[in-house]
Amino acid sequence: MRETTTRRCPLPAASRRTQLLLAGLMWTAVGVALPAVGLTWDVQGYGLLGLALAVPFLALGLLKSRMLDRMSEGTVAHILRRDPAGPFVGFLPLRSWALIGVMMASGATLRHFLVGPHPRAWLGFVYVAVGSALLISSRGLWRSWRRQAP
Repeated sequence: MRETTTRRCPLPAASRRTQLLLAGLMWTAVGVALPAVGLTWDVQGYGLLGLALAVPFLALGLLKSRMLDRMSEGTVAHILRRDPAGPFVGFLPLRSWALIGVMMASGATLRHFLVGPHPRAWLGFVYVAVGSALLISSRGLWRSWRRQAP
């Protein structure tokens, strides 16, 4: 008699703790990279004034983090109710992967179509807001990761 397996996908599986780690790393990496790129563009476009002009966008990121906190909590809930034998790429809900795709496409479109004396600097301010919100909201993922037994 052949043994059957419950694995539905040939992709590697990961424990819930590992999935929380992946989510935390992803949110943190993007939360650091976006503002870094954004501030670089802001300084290239406006010099040191670009840093001062970015401050309100950091505040906007703080406000936006409240919305992303709910998304972070949803990601934690998704991971905790998933089958740990499922593929590791499922650590984010399909809705989150779709949102990532839309945001990446939006960024590429804006980089292509923005015109003016400092088009990337304007987009840099958006990057600062979105990235700082992601970085702030990643704390919920890290908190949940720490609570999971190794």
